[in-house]
Amino acid sequence: MAFDCAIGRGVGQALALGALYGLATEKDAAISVAALSVTGSGLDGAAFCEAVARFYNKAYLRDFPERFQRYRGLPIGMAEAHPAPAPSAPLEAVLALKGADGEPEFPQEVHEVTDTADPAALLRNALTAEEDGNAAVVLAGPATSLAAVLALNGGRELIGRKVRRLVAALGDLPSEAPDEMLAADVAAARKLFRDWPTPIVLIGRATGEQARYPAASVEADFTWAEKHPVAEAYKAFGKMPYDAPTQAAAAVLEAGRPDSPYFELSEPGEAEVGDDGSLRFRPTPDGRVRFATLRAGQQEALVAAFRAVIPAMPAARELPSFLKKIVDDEKKDDEKKQEEAKPPAAKP
Repeated sequence: MAFDCAIGRGVGQALALGALYGLATEKDAAISVAALSVTGSGLDGAAFCEAVARFYNKAYLRDFPERFQRYRGLPIGMAEAHPAPAPSAPLEAVLALKGADGEPEFPQEVHEVTDTADPAALLRNALTAEEDGNAAVVLAGPATSLAAVLALNGGRELIGRKVRRLVAALGDLPSEAPDEMLAADVAAARKLFRDWPTPIVLIGRATGEQARYPAASVEADFTWAEKHPVAEAYKAFGKMPYDAPTQAAAAVLEAGRPDSPYFELSEPGEAEVGDDGSLRFRPTPDGRVRFATLRAGQQEALVAAFRAVIPAMPAARELPSFLKKIVDDEKKDDEKKQEEAKPPAAKP
């Protein structure tokens, strides 16, 4: 799954990151994180995304010998913006946390623009490596980077071949109120809805408001880690206790579990973006866009699904056979050396 977000604009984006890595580190996970990028966010957003990726990688490999736990994650994409987005105080607060040893609680290696990747190239490369019709893309920010992929030579054809569908946390459907993410780059949003060649599912703001993430979960469900970056971000974004909207997390869940019972899809249609960032849906028989609404009676079930995925401890990865052989051979060598180092038994 490729995830392009605007982390730093609100706690909902942090919850979506938790959902993304929660799904990707389940036992027998059906998805993997193929690309992660930020659009409309600055270096602190990219740094937080990398810190979360490192955090989950360490937990996922916790049973590996330490020398095999080295982080080998993909670079974080970051779209250029002029002027640069203002720093996010909550993200900066989380990244500034120190452990008992005085070292960063959540290590990361994004300090300069050169530590990030061009998101269009990153997404293109990630899709190229996917099997045809296998990839899902989740958008929870301005459409700038996805429009840039469409503009690449052969980009639209690549998307059409590789991407199963795009799930976007955009709009206030079924109302037509302005949307901050659409308003941030109206031209890119219009290009996205005009040229994206595969089905698009829209998760509106109303869905995220109906199924808010409970503060009680932040206090109770993340305790497997002394400090968890998603839980710390939740606390930094608002005065506890408060329940947070889940629009972006719902988009991740719908993309990762397309057969889930929580959402009902509308008839197909087309999406039109107004100058103010409003979104209007117009049903058409041959349209590629559908919007998802929460099914009646599924609110509690959806919140329960979030609580099962977002704070879940990653399933520990088993040591691959070739690494297990190395470890076993080293153990045997150590035992042999210890035996040889023993003084000879005294003669009677």
